[in-house]
Amino acid sequence: MKLRSETSEPSPRIANKPPAGLRLGAALLVLLVLIDLVAIAGIVAARRTARREAVADLQRQAELDARSFEALLAKHYGDLIFLARTPSLRRFLSLSAGAGDPTARRWATLDAEGALVLAAQASPALLRLALYDAGGASRLVVGRRDGVPLALPPSSPAPAGFALAEVDLAGGGRLAAWLDPHALLAVVGLGDRLLPIESGAARPAPEANGDGELLRVAVPLREGLFPGVPPLLLERSASTSGAFSGLEELARQYRLALFLNLAIVALTVALGLLALRQVRRMSELETAQALEARHRELERQLLHTERLSSVGRLAAGLAHEINNPLAGMSHQLELIELDHADGNAVEVARRLGILREGLSRVAGVVRRVLTFADPGRRGGGEVDLRTLCADTVEFVRSAPAGREAEIRWTCDVPFPLGGDPVTLGQLLLNLLQNACQMAASAGPIELEVRAVDGGETVLLRVADRGPGLDPEAERHIFEPFYSQRGSTGLGLAVCRGIAEAHGGTIVGKNRGDGPGAEFLVRLPRNPPALLAKESR
Repeated sequence: MKLRSETSEPSPRIANKPPAGLRLGAALLVLLVLIDLVAIAGIVAARRTARREAVADLQRQAELDARSFEALLAKHYGDLIFLARTPSLRRFLSLSAGAGDPTARRWATLDAEGALVLAAQASPALLRLALYDAGGASRLVVGRRDGVPLALPPSSPAPAGFALAEVDLAGGGRLAAWLDPHALLAVVGLGDRLLPIESGAARPAPEANGDGELLRVAVPLREGLFPGVPPLLLERSASTSGAFSGLEELARQYRLALFLNLAIVALTVALGLLALRQVRRMSELETAQALEARHRELERQLLHTERLSSVGRLAAGLAHEINNPLAGMSHQLELIELDHADGNAVEVARRLGILREGLSRVAGVVRRVLTFADPGRRGGGEVDLRTLCADTVEFVRSAPAGREAEIRWTCDVPFPLGGDPVTLGQLLLNLLQNACQMAASAGPIELEVRAVDGGETVLLRVADRGPGLDPEAERHIFEPFYSQRGSTGLGLAVCRGIAEAHGGTIVGKNRGDGPGAEFLVRLPRNPPALLAKESR
């Protein structure tokens, strides 16, 4: 007896059957498509309903606007009747018909014109008011010229608007009015939505503004309400682009919903992979943030150190700039005491002037420091170089360092120099005191000021017969805190700052005609910074 094997090949139908997950996904996909189709069909039906409702709503709005327009016409008609009962109009007609006093007729005319002009000013839609006598002759006309109501000749033609009515005046005569329908619509805020059209006239085709359908309805005004108003249609149009925008957007969203649903599974897998990468990136970002925080702390400490260094340099520069005038002032005080003891009042008065000059220089240094702290306060002026050289040389000669020095100076500049007299005086004072301290007993100190470059530049030269400059000093002499004689090393650095602030340059070098050093300062006659300030 042959035994049958416990294992057997699966049937082809079962083997080719798709997995349950795939079948479930396909069923869900079909269900989503059916739901989308049903939703799109509902949107189409809703769009038709919305169109009918939009037309009905537009019809109701047009009827309401037509009634508002009729009410506005009734108001103007009532105003016209009230105006016709004005005594000034009847008085004008009665006087103009007879041969009475011309002055009275003139005043009656002005009174009637004023009443009509005031009525036209009260209603922008009123184009024309005409007053006729009992024989039908035009006696008084008020119209508009460039929108302004004014009296017109009685024979002026009628405007393009429609006649509201003709109202009879008591005692003979009549009053007629013409209206602008577009201006009348603008009064009630309907000028941009309604179009008045005479019945039977060709109706212009409205233009659509947008991608939607253009709806248009027309409502007739009730005939016979006003004697002069022709049969009119008030037409109103509206685009469906705004009314159906929500439905169209919803339809587009449902068309995309099918593709978005299919992408959900793929996006889920992608998001899982991205989450793993995000964890790794978060750890890297935390490390980078820690390093960045450390760098910011180091930058903050470096900035703090730089600020402290700037404060120290500012204090040292201020002390150096004030020390030079103070030294001269101290010496002048000693001389004043001696002259006072000797009873020499003239010399005391002269030295008091020198002392005041020193105080002015100290105050100028303080002002300059404040100016550097607030650059917007910096100003300029004109400097008399000859006076500046004379005052500075006298001040240096009174100081201990320049007491034994021989200073020879010349100034051949016939015009004033644009600049700050305080800072330029400090520049000259520093150069002369440096020369006196380096070579007071080695020979005369020369100060020469002259114009070069056709009078556009002033050259200031200070030379001595001292030991001169070594090559290392020539490269670093204008750097802060560099000195050959143990000083603070700020005087020449300040000189360079003053020269550059005036758009100039300063150079220090050894003399070519023997021992000694010379400093050359070139300053423009009108510094660019000062010219720019004056132009503002």
